[in-house]
Amino acid sequence: AQKFEPHKDLVRELVTSKSFRSRRNAAIKIAPEVLEFGKKIGIPLSEQQAVITITGWLKEMGLPADM
Repeated sequence: AQKFEPHKDLVRELVTSKSFRSRRNAAIKIAPEVLEFGKKIGIPLSEQQAVITITGWLKEMGLPADM
């Protein structure tokens, strides 16, 4: 889990810089950038699970379901 901290930092940065309708909407919109980032740093996320993973991180960060 610790190895994904850079990903979480990016997610936090991306979600605070834009406005989204919901956690899920945010996860769907930022997933391609987070996936690309993971490949770039050599710690890729599963493409099939990316939206679910990011949605979970956003929930952990305290973002409401509807923003």
